[in-house]
Amino acid sequence: YQAFLAEASTILSSSLDYQVTLDSLARLCVPFMGDWCSIDILDEGELVRVTVAHPDPAREDLARQLQRKYPPQDNRTADTERVLRGESVLYSEIPDELIAASVRDPDLLDIVRQIGLTSAIVVPLTARGRTGGILTLLSAESGRHYGLQDLRLAEDLGRRAGLAVDNAHLYSESQRILEELRLANEAKDEFLGLISHELRTPITTIFGGARVLRTRGDRIDPETRAGVLEDIEHESERLHRIVEDLLVL
Repeated sequence: YQAFLAEASTILSSSLDYQVTLDSLARLCVPFMGDWCSIDILDEGELVRVTVAHPDPAREDLARQLQRKYPPQDNRTADTERVLRGESVLYSEIPDELIAASVRDPDLLDIVRQIGLTSAIVVPLTARGRTGGILTLLSAESGRHYGLQDLRLAEDLGRRAGLAVDNAHLYSESQRILEELRLANEAKDEFLGLISHELRTPITTIFGGARVLRTRGDRIDPETRAGVLEDIEHESERLHRIVEDLLVL
């Protein structure tokens, strides 16, 4: 078991793409821990199946077809809600009554019965006090029956997988925030460039007009003097409006 957990930890720490790591984890679990392994993730409150594994590729393909037709969100049971609250569920034996109570669709019920499930473990993927998904292990053709030791191993695996998923979400969120900051910084630079231009234009006019009046005021005609003063007044009002707008912003 320790060697299995060590290999699982290596897989879970190998990538921040949780789809890739969980798919590898499911394949590691089969057939060591069961004939079937599926992993569902909570996405905005809804269960989404991210991977399913079985030693037989044909059966695995059938499972993918079934999950598209019967998504896990549509088959949430009372036990599913227990696991999402952080509790584990162990079915040492799976009687037909349990299957009939868990599968609502008649067509899907017939398929599940044909699979011949004998035992199951369902554990939460937990991290930092939250449940982010569900790990399901199923025994069928092997005839294996799970016990408490198997449950403890699955719970340990669920905690490690939950932490890996949470880390992947945190990394994804940090990348999103960094991209938003980059775009905000670009917008800031563009804004400052625009404001710099808008401020310098009236200041240049005011400064130039004042300098003309100081250095050559006694040599220019009244009409030109009036024009320079009008430009100074106009650009001063414009500068005042820009400053007011900046203060409001």
